[in-house]
Amino acid sequence: MPEVGIGYEAKTEPNPIGFEVSVSVSGTQVRAVISNVHPFVAVLKPTGNVAQLILSGAAWPIAQTLGVAVPPLATQIVHRLPAIPITTIQPLAQTVEGETITITPSHLVLSDSNGMLMISSDISVT
Repeated sequence: MPEVGIGYEAKTEPNPIGFEVSVSVSGTQVRAVISNVHPFVAVLKPTGNVAQLILSGAAWPIAQTLGVAVPPLATQIVHRLPAIPITTIQPLAQTVEGETITITPSHLVLSDSNGMLMISSDISVT
């Protein structure tokens, strides 16, 4: 007996979904947070065998409502995500002719360098 149920193929428009990320520094840790999700909609298309297509077609108004309601909910969830640690800038130790030199960063600053993210800092050498 064939499987009976509803089935939809889901995709987003536009695809892929665009978003913006803000980067910040806390001490020596660089963090990122999604600051903006570009508007999108979920497009649902019925799939499956004939019985599934009929049932999916009957549920089409509900599916379309979900396709419009889910993107704002997903956007709200993304905006509530905590900052994601990208990297921590650690002191760097090197041995030169038997002597260990340690380079320690402090006062990290984020800036733009020809359209790329640049991290600069003061350093102390011991």
